Amino acid sequence: MEKKTLYYAKRAVYLLALCVCLSVISSCGSDELTEEVPQTYSLSGTISKSDGGAAAGASVMLMKISDGSDAGQSPTNADGEYIITGIGAGSYKIVATLNGYETASIEEVKIAGADVAVNEVVLQKITAPTYSISGTISKPDGSAAAGVSVQIRKASDNVSVGQAATTDASGVYSISDIPAGAYSLICTLEGYETGILADITVKNENLTSRNITLKTIGINANAVSIIYSGNEAVIGNLPSDGSVTATKSGADVTITSSSTALVELYVSGSTSGGSLKIQNNATAPNTLRLTLNSAVIASASKLPPVQITKNEGVTIVELKGNNILSDNAANEENAALISKSGSLEFEGYGKLSVSGAAKHAIASSKKNITVHNGDITVTSAASDGFHAEAGFVQSDGSLHITASGDGIDAGTGTAEISGGTIQIISSADDTKGIKADAGIIINGGIIDVNVSGAQSKGISSKSDIAVRSGNLSVVTSGATVLEAVGSGYNPSYCTAVKSDGSINISGGTIAIESRRTSDGGRGLSADGDVVISGGTLNITTAGDGKVYTTEAGTTDSYTASCIKSDKNILLSGGNITLGSSGTGGKCVNGEGTITIGKAGAGNANLALTAGTSGERLFVSGSTSGGQGGGRPNGGGGGRPGGGFGFGDDGTDYANPKAIKCEGDMTIHSGTVTINCTQKTEGNEGLESKGTLTVNGGNIEVRTYDDGINAAKAIIINGGNIFCAASGQDAIDSNGPLTINGGLIISNGVSGDGEAFDAETTFHVNGGIIVGTHGGRAMTTPAGSQRSVRIQGTAGSAISVKNAAGETILLFNIPVIANATTGTSLTVTFSDPRLTGSSYTLLSGGSISGGTTVNGYNTGGTYTGGTSKSITL
Repeated sequence: MEKKTLYYAKRAVYLLALCVCLSVISSCGSDELTEEVPQTYSLSGTISKSDGGAAAGASVMLMKISDGSDAGQSPTNADGEYIITGIGAGSYKIVATLNGYETASIEEVKIAGADVAVNEVVLQKITAPTYSISGTISKPDGSAAAGVSVQIRKASDNVSVGQAATTDASGVYSISDIPAGAYSLICTLEGYETGILADITVKNENLTSRNITLKTIGINANAVSIIYSGNEAVIGNLPSDGSVTATKSGADVTITSSSTALVELYVSGSTSGGSLKIQNNATAPNTLRLTLNSAVIASASKLPPVQITKNEGVTIVELKGNNILSDNAANEENAALISKSGSLEFEGYGKLSVSGAAKHAIASSKKNITVHNGDITVTSAASDGFHAEAGFVQSDGSLHITASGDGIDAGTGTAEISGGTIQIISSADDTKGIKADAGIIINGGIIDVNVSGAQSKGISSKSDIAVRSGNLSVVTSGATVLEAVGSGYNPSYCTAVKSDGSINISGGTIAIESRRTSDGGRGLSADGDVVISGGTLNITTAGDGKVYTTEAGTTDSYTASCIKSDKNILLSGGNITLGSSGTGGKCVNGEGTITIGKAGAGNANLALTAGTSGERLFVSGSTSGGQGGGRPNGGGGGRPGGGFGFGDDGTDYANPKAIKCEGDMTIHSGTVTINCTQKTEGNEGLESKGTLTVNGGNIEVRTYDDGINAAKAIIINGGNIFCAASGQDAIDSNGPLTINGGLIISNGVSGDGEAFDAETTFHVNGGIIVGTHGGRAMTTPAGSQRSVRIQGTAGSAISVKNAAGETILLFNIPVIANATTGTSLTVTFSDPRLTGSSYTLLSGGSISGGTTVNGYNTGGTYTGGTSKSITL
């Protein structure tokens, strides 16, 4: 089809006269609509330069933290002062730019209830080499586009660099003082679409001929135009062949098409009591293009503002200007904007605000919804914000969703997000921020979800969930719901990311906060495996555990977990930080096996930090007279490998654990740091109900109860391990304990807590061990490698040398729990170099030089003190 641009000026006289006429008629006898105006505030401050003086003429931009959108701009005056007005309550980022200076920012300013004056921002003079970008901006007909605002923005975060330039009479612009980097060029001129030139890379030279041709804001010559004005609508440009027809009743418009070609509609104007129905009677699915240009449609009837029927093809919704769609509770369809048979695709650089009082805000009843671009806000929805029966895709654009149901429901399809921003707020019970039955894939974008309803989920799928890139932030505060079943209940938790399949994270940044009101709340929870091979994760839970009656009628408990899997957990890469502060809370909790690191991998690939601070939760039995939480016979550790602990009198506790599993646990590599700060029994660091094997890694564990515990066996083949317990055994096996390699520094307790404890045998066949404890006699190591017990005092330094005078051990004896400086302690030492029979023990001196880690020194020198002969 032939295309040309229809300028508004061509119809200006006719449309203006007609709209004025209709507006006068419609206003007679009508109630005037009123709209509550939200409270706004101002933000002010001063910008200065590092080389002295005020930064006059600097550009100050305010950005919403939630989606990165512009919230206001202001230049500075001669004194470097600025003020931005009309700002709504919220969190913002301030960005200041001036040519020749580094962009500066204040990362977060919160505005709520009052005007805000911020601290002075100092712009640093650019000292690195800078370059220029220049080019020409043209209009569609090739003529020069004078007066165009040209702004350079960083490709990484869309932050402006320097000040905007303005094209001259020839359409030429030039921007200087640009450091090396990746940028995009943004051009704006009234009456034209925003021009964008992406993928600009500045290296070691000035860039020229970065040219852009603007597009006029207009409509296709063959597009059907619909202009709303009050209670009427003007329909124009219908094709003469009758392939597209129109009927109307007041502002209720029905467009009927039998065309198998592309059908284009252009909608503008405003109505407080109208609707648009587009019905496709074509014999084959075709594409419909619906352009909304500052269209305001509020439906006061049983009809939705916009509905597309019988079109099994795609409807492209292009957004220009500010558009508003709203229905009422009488709407008999499922959404304010709905495609009943086909898919919906959103594009354009305009805005769309939708409220769905009857049910959903935006819906595709049978197919999928795709967001390519646009700024879409769901101000409210009785049910879902976006509801698609067969999938949801977003590659760019911004979504802001407040809904009583799910934020985004992808139905039986998948949800795939690769770019753009999503902000979802949901306060209703049993809802999901993003839900997709067939799986969720996050390849990019910024996603911010806040759910506060009981048993609600931030991200939820009946299938697998994969996070490969992007930024995901989820805050949960909803309570656990006990669902009646059998003779008791099943708990349903408020969870940040929930998969009925597996969770696989290979990249991106994930921040999860499960707040104190979320009792038993979960961060990542999967019925299948949880696999994390990359990315940065920060997960905290604060909710307390609770006691309930199970389906079988027995007393049990549920507690919060940062990472929970009903099967296996593999943590092989990434930067993972976990913290649980509620009673009985767990950081990593697996029903199957847990594998940390990867065989043959470097320790730098994984940094795992886990900590608990909540106390144990009393479940049943007596609260007095027992050793609750201890292993049988009164030691630490709880029921072997489990999350519960039984005292001698049968008292049952749910104990906090940093990392625990019902199956075997294996550590291959990585840096693992654990700190459990409770002061009662049961709060163990690493705990396996099976066999716990360490093949490598840098491991540091600090707890009250056992630092490392296993029900069946502990096998250490390598790695650097430091373990300190302040109330019980540091390393405790309820079966055999075998050490074949590695460097293990273990601090027990002065009293009833051993450095190494084995229920059956304790064999040392290799590696270096230095264990400190006092009081109860520790099991003497056996095995193929010799060991020696040394008596020393807390806070002193010792050295062991062989008959040739070679130093085998340099060690600062720690002041362990229940000891003070000078307390007599026992150090159990084993080293492959203990091959002879005669050795010298030096004590009372000091160690200098070398490197000391957890008391163990390498490369240092021992001076002073007294010597004593040791014979093995």
